Amino acid sequence: LGSMVAPPPPPPSLGIPSNPASAQEVLDQPGILHQVASTAGASTASVVLGIVQGVCCPMGMVGIAFLANLPAIGIALFLVIFFMTSAIGMGALSCGWAFLMQSQPLSKYSTKGFYRASCGFTLALGCAWIWANYHGMLKSINYAERGQDHVRKMLGH
Repeated sequence: LGSMVAPPPPPPSLGIPSNPASAQEVLDQPGILHQVASTAGASTASVVLGIVQGVCCPMGMVGIAFLANLPAIGIALFLVIFFMTSAIGMGALSCGWAFLMQSQPLSKYSTKGFYRASCGFTLALGCAWIWANYHGMLKSINYAERGQDHVRKMLGH
């Protein structure tokens, strides 16, 4: 029993009672509006950061250039398939990650450590990509253009 990992602490409470008598009782608590506003502000900042990251991502720019050459039905089909695949893929990835983090071997490691390792890997991959682009090596590993040509042939363009 000594090797069992303690459950994580509960999330911080906003001070909202479990059975408030009225909405006014909640609003009358000192600092409650500030706590809710700061939580909403953090969420808004996260959304804005995600949008900026998505707009600045080179794959987003490549995708827009790819879509510009498709007819309307091709754009609609691409978007439907893209969003379905993204939602299912990210959901499966999230479920798998949650399962791995709850498993006995990985639960003893810090999620912050995994996060930092993931950020470091992404940064290293980005630097390698910039280096490969600078030395003209991307043409040999770029498979997207061949796929784009295949889709154009399928759509009759």
